[in-house]
Amino acid sequence: MLGDNLPGSALYQFILDTRTGQMRIPYVSGTWEAVSGLPEDIALTDISKVFDAILPVDLPVLMQSIDESARTMTDFIFETRLHNCWINMVARPRRDGALIVWDGIMTNVTDRKETERELKAEKNRLQMLGDNLPNSSLYQFVRNSRTRQMRLSYVSGTWEAVTGISAEDAMTDIKKVFSAIFADDLPAFLQSIEESARKMTIHKSEIRLGDRWLYIISRPRHEHIHIIWDGIITDVTERKNTEAELAKYRETLEDLVQQRTDELNTTNEELYATNEELYATNEELERYRTELELMVEQRTAELMLAKEKAEECDKLKSAFLANMSHEIRTPLNAIVGFLRFIDSDTISPKRRMDYIQAINNSSKQLTKIINDIIDISKIEAGQINICHIPVNLNLLMKEFRILFESYVHAGNKRHIELVLDDSGFIDHCFICIDTVRLRQVFDNLIGNAIKFTEKGYIRFGYRQATPDQLEFAVEDTGIGLSPDQHDIIFERFRQADFNNSRFYGGTGLGLSISRSLVQLMGGKIWVESVKGLGASFYFTIPFNKYEQKK
Repeated sequence: MLGDNLPGSALYQFILDTRTGQMRIPYVSGTWEAVSGLPEDIALTDISKVFDAILPVDLPVLMQSIDESARTMTDFIFETRLHNCWINMVARPRRDGALIVWDGIMTNVTDRKETERELKAEKNRLQMLGDNLPNSSLYQFVRNSRTRQMRLSYVSGTWEAVTGISAEDAMTDIKKVFSAIFADDLPAFLQSIEESARKMTIHKSEIRLGDRWLYIISRPRHEHIHIIWDGIITDVTERKNTEAELAKYRETLEDLVQQRTDELNTTNEELYATNEELYATNEELERYRTELELMVEQRTAELMLAKEKAEECDKLKSAFLANMSHEIRTPLNAIVGFLRFIDSDTISPKRRMDYIQAINNSSKQLTKIINDIIDISKIEAGQINICHIPVNLNLLMKEFRILFESYVHAGNKRHIELVLDDSGFIDHCFICIDTVRLRQVFDNLIGNAIKFTEKGYIRFGYRQATPDQLEFAVEDTGIGLSPDQHDIIFERFRQADFNNSRFYGGTGLGLSISRSLVQLMGGKIWVESVKGLGASFYFTIPFNKYEQKK
């Protein structure tokens, strides 16, 4: 049952007769054809047709991997192209007399391969960034876990300016870099690399390279038999010189403090010479004790309040996780269910297209939920970067209108009018802004407006609120919010009403993500609403004008 319902994967069994060298597939799960594109009966009766479907350039490597797994009795792991898709095969071998039997799973990883392609493009963009870092350089450091050999596999274009060592020398012979490190710093530097490799923790070091101080920070990761550190090296010579000067000032200050302490000790001896002064001191201590008790009581009250807030947060997270489980299972069950229907030969082409559309909609819904979870995790980890690019804001808002009209049609909201309010538009408004994050904020606000509005209108636009600030607005005629809901809807794991989440759907993360993104862009977000009379969401961003070159 598990094998016949694996999403995007199929179980299989592969047998090699070591006496004859013959191979066959005695079992595949019900999802085999959906993953591989090959009928189940062909796989079970004629394994050569399975090999024929593999891209010719991958076939010799596949056979070599099978031979190595059989010879060493280690896990078989292989990726290949089958027809127009990428598949990943993982299997574990076991002996059964003269037979070697692999029990494994085959997964369609086409989406991951596409993601890897996109990551490669992102890597190129990061390389461009690294080549223009002021006073810093990006680098990649590799160590073979077996031979323990080390090398630099990448340095950005600013490497020589930061380290004083040419990029070619650094990448062809790592010893030239180590030999340039100050002798007293090298043992601690190598030890910190060892500790980072052993614990897989972030590596941080400060070293002297020639007449420069360099700060190094990198994060390790495993890749096959290698440990790879991706990091940045920064020239901190100026800071270290400043610290040295501060150390001198600190030493002088400590001498002055010691001198003053000696003077105070002499004064204390004189004060303790009389009983009257001792009595005064006791009174002072009693007063301090009373104040300390008050402070303890106040701190206890603060801790109790913090405890209550923590318990409330725990309840909110529990409710959020229960709702998230429901939100994820709903589209996932739809995808699995309709995929079963599509496989039937009795349905009409039109009905089949309806099912495909339903699967597509459920996939988009599931993707939106996962993206929200990833975004909130990135925000909490501080990994969201704002990338400003010049754009014609008026044209961008018109593109948003076309996009969101498709949302209205997709939601079957025929009684809603989507209005782009251009009354406050600035002529030829070219600004520098992160268009992806701006669209994400509008996506969440207008998506909520469509969800909670049955009839009337949804109006959005912008205006210049101050000389250096733009104000955006999204207004609807939906169910509205009560005054006590105006603040909590922007909190994480909160929704205006958890009962509504069951009726309308959603994770309750959209507005929290929107607030974080607006704050990262330098603005703020708020809502004005009356229960039953719709809601108006507003947010601001800095008006960063872009002057076009003539």
